[in-house]
Amino acid sequence: MPPRKAAGTSTEPTRRSTRIVAQPKEEPKAAPKATVSKKRPAETAEDEDADPEDGSSAPKKAKAVKAKAKKDAPEEEEEASKLAAIDIGDVLPSVTLKNEKDEDVDVAGLAAEKGVVFFLVPKADTPGCTNQACGFRDIYPDFTSLNYDVYCLSADSPAAQAKWQTKKELPYPLISDPKRVLITALGAGEGGKTKRSHFIFEKGGKLLEKKIPVKPVDSFFIQAVNQLSLSSAAIVKSRNFETLPYNFTLAAWNTTFPNANNTGVPLVLGQNGASTGASFYVTSTYASYPYNDYPSLQLVDNTLRALSASGEWFTNATTPSSGRPLTWVASRYYTSLASRNYSALQVPGNQFPLLAAYGSASLWSLCAAAGQRGQVNVVFNASGTLPSGYDVRKCYGVALNIVGTHGALLSIIHVQCLH
Repeated sequence: MPPRKAAGTSTEPTRRSTRIVAQPKEEPKAAPKATVSKKRPAETAEDEDADPEDGSSAPKKAKAVKAKAKKDAPEEEEEASKLAAIDIGDVLPSVTLKNEKDEDVDVAGLAAEKGVVFFLVPKADTPGCTNQACGFRDIYPDFTSLNYDVYCLSADSPAAQAKWQTKKELPYPLISDPKRVLITALGAGEGGKTKRSHFIFEKGGKLLEKKIPVKPVDSFFIQAVNQLSLSSAAIVKSRNFETLPYNFTLAAWNTTFPNANNTGVPLVLGQNGASTGASFYVTSTYASYPYNDYPSLQLVDNTLRALSASGEWFTNATTPSSGRPLTWVASRYYTSLASRNYSALQVPGNQFPLLAAYGSASLWSLCAAAGQRGQVNVVFNASGTLPSGYDVRKCYGVALNIVGTHGALLSIIHVQCLH
């Protein structure tokens, strides 16, 4: 057998096995199709740094961005759920946020020396929010004269807030809550959005009033000042009574518009249905329900009682609840504990004491109810949570004057009653 030639010196074409040759030739792989044109603009912008040599890097990065967004969403929801819901009577929580200067702010500390007003906006430097912010700007001295500070709260970044503050010459600080932690606790965060609203806290941090939602140009700016004036006087200078030594009636004094007399609109117990052994009432204006089966009321140990025309006591006011009418239950057959959340505030300069719930006399409104009766009823802390048949836009703030009946002395008649 002749010796083999060295592989490096061969001039003949490379020989291939007949078995390999018989196999179909493999077509060259087509270059991966560009995916940029199929991407949404936002994804395209985010993927500009993808390696052009690797066609698969762009879709991988897009998936990574989507995965991160899905991962972040529950984290933000979890962060927002860390604070308990804040309702009337609750205090500001200790949570640290940033102001428009990117400085840390302890929210609870804001109300250490003064009362605090928070107004919430969906987005900085938009038309509606600018109207809202400028409304507070224009009456800012009215708040400070009552020893209240004003803060704008939104999910915008501190930089965006600072720019807006400079542009519109806003005199108050702005607080950034990007994860809507405090916003959600206040009840104004839902679905990744902020509801336009405002909240009033007394010195020490207790929530006195909240309005959710509000319109940018609503007159709540002025109402808030009036209510603050009432609240400030009541808290700082008033005397709070658990019991009054006389019988009385209630009258609604308009805190927004002029009144026709010096007492206010007379109020009565308006019919609101019945069941076996019990009747239910709402507190209505006499003009909308011209009957008066309970001509006098009493305040005893923080309970609000109604006396029948014969002087019997078997009717009590129920527990005040936000967005609900001031209701009553009358029964001679069933007994239950009466609500002990009412008091009388004697405010210097006021002719009459004021009916308070949870220590505040500034959370009452008159709201017209739809339906056959069409009664105008007293509602506690009217807000966007009003029951069916009420329109919060048609409510207006009132103070409930306690008007003593002539010659009335405290004489409780014990019968089968609610106590």
